[in-house]
Amino acid sequence: MPGLPEDRCHAVWVRGEKNGNGVLVGKERLLTSRRLIDTYHEASHTLAEAHAPSPSRSSANGSEASAAAVDLIASCSLDPSSCLVYNQTLDFCVVAIPPGFGAACGLVPVSVGEDHRFSKSQPLILLTSTHDPDTGTSVAIRLRVDDWDEAEVCLHATEGSSSCELGSPIYSLSGQLVALVVRPAPRGGVVATRMSA
Repeated sequence: MPGLPEDRCHAVWVRGEKNGNGVLVGKERLLTSRRLIDTYHEASHTLAEAHAPSPSRSSANGSEASAAAVDLIASCSLDPSSCLVYNQTLDFCVVAIPPGFGAACGLVPVSVGEDHRFSKSQPLILLTSTHDPDTGTSVAIRLRVDDWDEAEVCLHATEGSSSCELGSPIYSLSGQLVALVVRPAPRGGVVATRMSA
């Protein structure tokens, strides 16, 4: 996908009392929606997971063997005792993860587009991990900006649906993280908190 380095084209699956996505913003930090992790207790009972499509496996007679569509690459417990920061206005949270998680799953922390400016109909890319064995793990959806204010941006898919998991990262075409999905929007869009707010 143009503008997005391959090692950033993944959303981390966040699995706990509520499931969704997150993104690495440092070797030991995961950014996700506060609606997924709202308490210390939730954070301490939540896992970060990275998945990848399974390679096709063949049986002894050469035919394709049935296999799950995705493999678990790495999994770790979140570490709220080291770091757990909420921003209720922007609706996100940052929580600590073990430092080896990103390296174990081949993910490089993303750069945050702190000075990113939004404009009407601007193209952005949403990456969402559906964790659906039938459809694969990561889905990239091209979005357009409909409206924005100081804290949030409302977006819709340029084709099809923009439904996605909470905590899904949204990137500029240059590969910088510019927003994070925090809730659905009317008429099938998404509302995301701005990283540049």
